[in-house]
Amino acid sequence: MKNLILLIDGKINGKYLEYFNINNYKMIFIPENKNLQKPINSHTDMNCCKINETIFCDENIYDLIKNINYNIIKGESKLQKNYPFDIAYNAAFVGKFLFCNKKYAEPKILEYAEKYNISIIDVKQGYTKCSMIVLNKNNIITSDIGIYNKCKNLKINSLFVTNKNVKLNGYNNGFICGCAFVTDNELIFTGDITKHNDYFKIIEFCDNINFKIKFIENCDLYDFGSPIIL
Repeated sequence: MKNLILLIDGKINGKYLEYFNINNYKMIFIPENKNLQKPINSHTDMNCCKINETIFCDENIYDLIKNINYNIIKGESKLQKNYPFDIAYNAAFVGKFLFCNKKYAEPKILEYAEKYNISIIDVKQGYTKCSMIVLNKNNIITSDIGIYNKCKNLKINSLFVTNKNVKLNGYNNGFICGCAFVTDNELIFTGDITKHNDYFKIIEFCDNINFKIKFIENCDLYDFGSPIIL
């Protein structure tokens, strides 16, 4: 992997930052969004959503990413600190499906889905992308049982895992899906996935679909908000 662009939490530091520097990522750091709660206000999945070659983003980061080689669309949602008014961009695209809490999703994301015949799957879990690792159009890992059941009904191969042992300052735990991102056939964790309760389940699941796992050794699994690889 060379010169891949990574949209990632601007608060990343220490061994985590060193790891991505060593592996030649070009990082774009998401700044703090004053309209969101401080522990998560620079999380990628709270500020933007990627569908195909299009990124929908909050006005807070539009100027930061508008010149990258993607179709960048500034959303119209006005984010607020309290749930559910913070989840407009927290949607997950899986093949021909868009998972989100439809009532509070960014309207331009919904319009795009309808325009391109992407089926909108309405879920109760507002932090939808936080709760889903999308490996490809046929395979996902989720920490939400409602999402897991919907994926099963849609014939999407799914693995249900726990959020335990995932760190996020200010919370009892973060989301395991917030500390992972995917490129090609690799699943990369921001932390040591071998310390997670469901490590062996994840390894088996990924082996079955020919996915490799990479991770940062001897580091806590930390939720940086579902970094996006471009």
